[in-house]
Amino acid sequence: MPARPVLAGAAFGLLTLKPQLGFLVPFALLGLGAWRTIISAAIVALVLVALSCVVFPAPLWLVWAHTLPAYQADYFAAGGTLNLNIIVTIAANLVTLGAGAKLAWAAQTLSSLGVIIAVFFTARRAPYHLAVAALFTGIFLTAPHAYAYDSIILTAALLLVSETGVSRAFMVIALVIYLGPLMLLTPFSHWFLYAIPEAVLFLFILRLAFAAVRRDSAAHQPVVTRNA
Repeated sequence: MPARPVLAGAAFGLLTLKPQLGFLVPFALLGLGAWRTIISAAIVALVLVALSCVVFPAPLWLVWAHTLPAYQADYFAAGGTLNLNIIVTIAANLVTLGAGAKLAWAAQTLSSLGVIIAVFFTARRAPYHLAVAALFTGIFLTAPHAYAYDSIILTAALLLVSETGVSRAFMVIALVIYLGPLMLLTPFSHWFLYAIPEAVLFLFILRLAFAAVRRDSAAHQPVVTRNA
């Protein structure tokens, strides 16, 4: 995006084909002040909508908007018969543990609000690589529906965080994030609660971002000298 903002916007516009993975993108772009990218993304998204209305009946959009919430609710309600642990989101993990749908949605909503604020802040103040890492990780703390195979994005987040340095804590988090999905191939797959390491990684990124902001603020403070 820094080098090709319009092309980046076109790619973001194409991401509307899987909208739950792009939910945080507008907040990050607003934090970055990337107006050319925002305009490009909006144009591409609208063109895709227009093309869909040419190929298919336009009222299908209303049907989609009406049935999507009911589909998600039915999915969680079928937790006893569906393998919900492969969905790597807060709401799905809580339903897997036996929480009711209202509690799961409340937790998902509160998490989403906090992550939106944090992503906007990191995009506005923190180094670019940490802002993008926060965006990639925050996706899975805001989307109610994302599968284990979608979490490959977290590998990119880990690589971006490694630019700041590789500490022992980071290595532990990275190993859990990268190798954790292998639990799905074991008898303990029911306990694959990926929202926990996702949240730990997100908080780790925020810690690095706050530290970078403090260092930058200290570096720009005027030096005051006192004459003897």
